[in-house]
Amino acid sequence: MKRACKEINSNTYEQNHASSIRPLKINFVRIKKLLFLATLTMLFNSGSIKAQDEDDFQTMFHGGIHRISGFGGPIYNYSQINGNVALLSGGGGGVLLNDFFIGCFGMSNTTKIDYNNSDMSISYGGLWFGYSHHSRRAVHPAFFLQTGWGRIKSPSELNYNDHYTTNERIFVINPEIELEVNIVRFLRISAGINYRIVGGADGNSKNFPNLSGPGANIMFKFGWF
Repeated sequence: MKRACKEINSNTYEQNHASSIRPLKINFVRIKKLLFLATLTMLFNSGSIKAQDEDDFQTMFHGGIHRISGFGGPIYNYSQINGNVALLSGGGGGVLLNDFFIGCFGMSNTTKIDYNNSDMSISYGGLWFGYSHHSRRAVHPAFFLQTGWGRIKSPSELNYNDHYTTNERIFVINPEIELEVNIVRFLRISAGINYRIVGGADGNSKNFPNLSGPGANIMFKFGWF
């Protein structure tokens, strides 16, 4: 009788002890699974946020350069020099990278510029940068910047009225705002306004008129747009 009671008590203890350990094991397994899933979720979210940040970061050529071409053509500019309206003509061209371009240009006066009853000439050239906004549209705005070096040539009176030709170097910065019109696929016509800033003349530059001033220009661009 006593042995039977001991066996019953022993079995009951073992069952109760086993039943108390089993939930602990089950809970521990569940906790490991939850921690593993939480770690995977955090890694996935951090990767998504990083990819989203990289997608939001944009550069000048966001999406790559998908269109490369070129253009060139004549430039005509009516500008104010020494209080007179003068016509400057020249040309330029460049390489198109999407809606941006970089190239070179050259300009010189084709009409007379009066200076002390004599003729003065100006010529300059250099680098040309630009951007056409929504260039695929028939009419769209464009922004240009010309910068370069040139020369002024003008007679001056020195040494008891002996005439000498003054030849001075200048530096030019010329921002422009224009409207471009797509006539056909290989021709654009642009017209706009600019303000030429001239500096860097030395020597007898104090005897020269103010070369800086506003202007209006038109250009015929031949290329593949």
